[in-house]
Amino acid sequence: MYSPKTRGTLGGILLIPGLHYLGPTDPRSDRFARVLASAGIRVFVPFLPDFMTQIIRPSVVGDIEVAFEKFLEYEEQPGIFSISFGSFPALRLASNPKWASQIGGVITFGGYGDWLETIRLAMGRAGVGKEDWDPLNTPVIFMNFLPYMPGAPKDSGSLFSAWRQYIEQTWGDPTMKDPQKHSPIAREIAQTVPEADRKIFLQGCGVEAGGGELFEAAQSESSGRFDFLTPLSGMSGIRCPVTVIHSAGDDVIPVEQADRIWDALPPRSRRQKIVTGLVSHTGHNIPTLGPAVVHEFLSMIRIMRATISIARTG
Repeated sequence: MYSPKTRGTLGGILLIPGLHYLGPTDPRSDRFARVLASAGIRVFVPFLPDFMTQIIRPSVVGDIEVAFEKFLEYEEQPGIFSISFGSFPALRLASNPKWASQIGGVITFGGYGDWLETIRLAMGRAGVGKEDWDPLNTPVIFMNFLPYMPGAPKDSGSLFSAWRQYIEQTWGDPTMKDPQKHSPIAREIAQTVPEADRKIFLQGCGVEAGGGELFEAAQSESSGRFDFLTPLSGMSGIRCPVTVIHSAGDDVIPVEQADRIWDALPPRSRRQKIVTGLVSHTGHNIPTLGPAVVHEFLSMIRIMRATISIARTG
């Protein structure tokens, strides 16, 4: 919980972090929460075991409901600010009639609407000709789809541990997207994995061929088992204001996913969409001088206003 040091608050925000092993202790999440608290907003960032282990289960929605109910003891009608994959439980919560009248508003920042479209891009299987996708997320996909992959080992403990080590050594550093940077790390960690599992480990890191085909086979085998991760169904029941924010250059969750969320919202709902080029999925872009700077400055003002608006009580 991040509480303002001043007497009273502007309101509260339940901040739902993305799929990251550090959870609320991710420096970016911690910094953002502290900034909001310094502005007079009480912020609650829950620990989500599924997101921190990178194994996604339907239970994450229940965890968010518990967190929201607990936060209601401190703030009346708080807003929800979701980051990246946090959009899924955020939109599920807002779609639930039980909580609809108690949510001040929702912001999705870099969120997604269609799960399958998103992970196909991450696996380089999107078929849209996008070459600059972030290659560092494939281990997470393998960790979730491993039970459905042909020839996968029954004991996945060593693989999961190795992929987690790879993630910890590569995430957060944009230079690691270069194969010359992340491939040596993957091959070094592979030596800690049983020899029979090294190939699939490296395929899961995207540094050895064949990973895409394994993903396609697993996707077919797991048909329907991950449908719960697409929040679009039921969104017609959302009654609170929704702001959809996305980076034009997002290389993890493509900007087209903002349209998926937007199109699924009730047509007469109070909603706005903000596409910015100033903030990327994992950090900040450096703006170039010119007319675009004015547009980005105005976008940031709109984002700030939206954030304050969903926090206000009553």
